[in-house]
Amino acid sequence: MSIVKARFFGLILVSLVMVSCSPSRSEQTEEKPTAARLYEMNCAVCHGADGKLGNSGAYDLTQSTSSDREVRKIILEGKNAMPPFLELVAEPEQLDSLLVHLKRLKKNK
Repeated sequence: MSIVKARFFGLILVSLVMVSCSPSRSEQTEEKPTAARLYEMNCAVCHGADGKLGNSGAYDLTQSTSSDREVRKIILEGKNAMPPFLELVAEPEQLDSLLVHLKRLKKNK
């Protein structure tokens, strides 16, 4: 095989690898869910939209006296019947915004 053909095939191979490893267009434009949406999708089933429901022994979030540190730990590690949600809030900004949302529930009680 000539050097020109080898370089051509090498260039094609590198291009294919780069395209296959890059995020798809839908992944690039996909927005992260807001804290309210995260809560609605994962927490409201047990805690209720307003934080007061208490299904399956879930705590009334409007009565919480837990510190931010304690709440973070519970969200990430779970507690009692509540499963850990580490995968859902893997990014610190999402966890921070979820904490702000939970504090709003306490103010609206």
